[in-house]
Amino acid sequence: MVQAKRAESLLHLDEGYQFGLGMFETIAVHDGRPLLFDRHMRRLAAGLRFLGIDGSAIAGGLFARGTAVPFAKATAAVRQLVQSEGREYASMAGLADLVLRSTLDDERRHVSDGRNREGAGIGNRIGAGHSADTVLKIMVSARNLSFSTRANPYERRDPSDAMRLTWSGVRRNETSPLTSHKTLNQGDNILETKIAKIHGYDGAVMLNSRSEISETTNANIFFVRHGGKNPDTEFCGFSLMTPAKDCGLLPGTLRDWVIAEGAPALGVDVEEAHIMPDELHGFDECFVTNALMGVWPVASIGAHRFRSTRFAEALRARYRSVPGIVATTATAHSKVECR
Repeated sequence: MVQAKRAESLLHLDEGYQFGLGMFETIAVHDGRPLLFDRHMRRLAAGLRFLGIDGSAIAGGLFARGTAVPFAKATAAVRQLVQSEGREYASMAGLADLVLRSTLDDERRHVSDGRNREGAGIGNRIGAGHSADTVLKIMVSARNLSFSTRANPYERRDPSDAMRLTWSGVRRNETSPLTSHKTLNQGDNILETKIAKIHGYDGAVMLNSRSEISETTNANIFFVRHGGKNPDTEFCGFSLMTPAKDCGLLPGTLRDWVIAEGAPALGVDVEEAHIMPDELHGFDECFVTNALMGVWPVASIGAHRFRSTRFAEALRARYRSVPGIVATTATAHSKVECR
């Protein structure tokens, strides 16, 4: 009874926390600064509008690790975000600063000596441009606004360790409007990831009801065909494909960055397409993306092995090296042209 009363004092059991009708964002944080923050906030605002959640109606409070903290500034910032339809990024950046100051001090102490709270080694594993930091999670429902932090699980993985994926037996529902939003209902993804890991894989690729490739259980997926090599443009002739949005997927912040900026900066345009599993033999490499892992090469899907990780590694290096990606999304980029 005491625990139930405490839970009620911290969270309101609205449709978000009872039925998954809420939104969340998981944001990689580098040196106390959230990566691709404006993209995350734009997606969060769109999700709240879709569910009809008005930021000015959020009761409850702001929570960090289950403990209520002052949140007047946070509530005002969320109101501005929703009421301006996602344009008030400056106010949300202020919100991020407030939350990070409140929650990351302890994380930084653990990172400084290469350990997280559970004692697992973190270290600086992901190379120049990013260091071992943490993850900021924002969860919003009709009456709740909550924040938490944790170690980034990909910090502890060797970047050269390409992922092994399997096929999921669960289909994505491309007809559901919920599929394209980052809702609190993540049951399929969590359970299918657990099953894949039990069988020795890193995750699973999901098809939709039309048997087209959609995404993985926790990431967007891309396929690369190699082309002729130009001495002035390394990837001239390469083609890059990713499942189209109508395949039933969550458009990730890193997916957007790859399409709009990352791949064009390497001279390669991205085609959004409908890709069938039997087309894998026509691709030379594969990689996956999400906000926490960044860009990660894939070694295999089921029995099919990819022969290269060259483009994925170059794209990952590009992502790590762009200074503006930490504070905001670049508004312009120069595309490398094949000659």
